[in-house]
Amino acid sequence: MQDYRIIVQHGGTTEKLKTNPQYIAPKQEKVVAEKPAIKEYNAGKLQLNVRKAVAVGTATGMKINQWVGELTENKVTQQRIQAGFTIAGIGYYMISNPIQGGIAMAAYVGNAAINYEVKNYKENLSANYLKQLSGGTVNTRG
Repeated sequence: MQDYRIIVQHGGTTEKLKTNPQYIAPKQEKVVAEKPAIKEYNAGKLQLNVRKAVAVGTATGMKINQWVGELTENKVTQQRIQAGFTIAGIGYYMISNPIQGGIAMAAYVGNAAINYEVKNYKENLSANYLKQLSGGTVNTRG
């Protein structure tokens, strides 16, 4: 007859086997890959933060310009600086979104042109009225 050696280890381990109903699996943290949509959302948040920073900076500069213009009563310089701030803001908008920025620039320029024409028309009306009151003569000194 042939001898078979069967080694059985019965140690004093207190581990419960996975097949035992009392076995509780250790908690493992799930590693979830970040979805591309979340990456795009986070990138959009950064762009939004830059937009907010530019908007806040431009608004602050405009308000300071308004206060300085009222203090010095230099309305011409104030209007020029205000126009510069507006053009700079729309220029940044055109860089970040060319189509909407172009529409905003066209609307701003159109509005400025209309306001200029209305202002000139009103001044011409008042000048013509004053000319009629004075009898239509113009004094020139030569």
